[in-house]
Amino acid sequence: MSHPVKISSLHIYDDPQDVEVEGQYAYIANENQRVTIVDISNPYNPQVLTSIDSLCHAKEIFIDSLAYVAYCWSGVRVLDITDPANPAYLSTFNTVGWAWDIYERDGILHVADNSGGFCTIDARDPHHPVLLDSLRSLHGTISVCVDGDYAYLIDAWAGLVILNVSDPANIFRVCTRYISQARDIQVFENYAIISRGTGRLRVYDISDPLSPVPVDSVNTWGSANELCIRNGYIYVADEIYFEILRFIPTGIQDYDTRPRASALPLNYPNPFNVSTTILYALPSESEVIIEFFDITGRIVDAATIGRLKAGEQSHIWNAAGLSSGIYFYRIKADEFSETGKCLLLR
Repeated sequence: MSHPVKISSLHIYDDPQDVEVEGQYAYIANENQRVTIVDISNPYNPQVLTSIDSLCHAKEIFIDSLAYVAYCWSGVRVLDITDPANPAYLSTFNTVGWAWDIYERDGILHVADNSGGFCTIDARDPHHPVLLDSLRSLHGTISVCVDGDYAYLIDAWAGLVILNVSDPANIFRVCTRYISQARDIQVFENYAIISRGTGRLRVYDISDPLSPVPVDSVNTWGSANELCIRNGYIYVADEIYFEILRFIPTGIQDYDTRPRASALPLNYPNPFNVSTTILYALPSESEVIIEFFDITGRIVDAATIGRLKAGEQSHIWNAAGLSSGIYFYRIKADEFSETGKCLLLR
């Protein structure tokens, strides 16, 4: 195992949410309704090749011979990338919830469906995908990675969830570990790399899928939304940055187990209409206040929560009376302060 080191970055102004790599190209799913394709033949100097627009938010993308895109409330779409400079859509499958992440293996799609839980889809015929199985007991799945017989999920409420998917028509849960503010997960050899909204990557040893162990961590510039790992390189969609890191042979760092600032994973649903639930975790008992701002920085609402015990917490924000747009929320917990972003759609 090695320590990641950043070697380059590229400004992407469409709010990058996920990145996948195939050959010399990186495919970036953006919150602002498009997929951007980047030439990374020289990882020290990445260049934008083209973009393809959509009518909804591109949350996650998986690349094989085709591109599979999780398009939030519009489900899953299959994209022909035979010519990376001229991508084209082939089909759409509408899931029960909000398609948040996707992983394809041998034509089988493993979908983190947010409020819809998790599902498997047979897409061996890319023009006519078919549902195989679903797990509705999960209520906020936002990331999935498949390795061997297991699917590794990030769930907004449960944290790290590991499923047995050896039979995609009969899936079941085998392990759960709470991790605050987790956003994405990828597997590299015997390790799971998890991005967190605090701008930090965490590394877990998953030699035993039933008992993952934290072993390393590294900071990033932005909020560390989504990531992809290829040939020892880590590609991170980092809110306003596209970052590239790589493993170098310096050994494993000591893992810092000290309590950190209050964790602000996400708000759910996002985008939302009228109300959304903000999820966060406190490392210790704290006095909590949540403030809400519009895009200009003007305070539009505030909630004095009071003193809460350490652990996972939530707050429902009702935005009735506010117009559509991007809003920010800031959680103050004693001496700590964390900020997140949400999108109100009418």
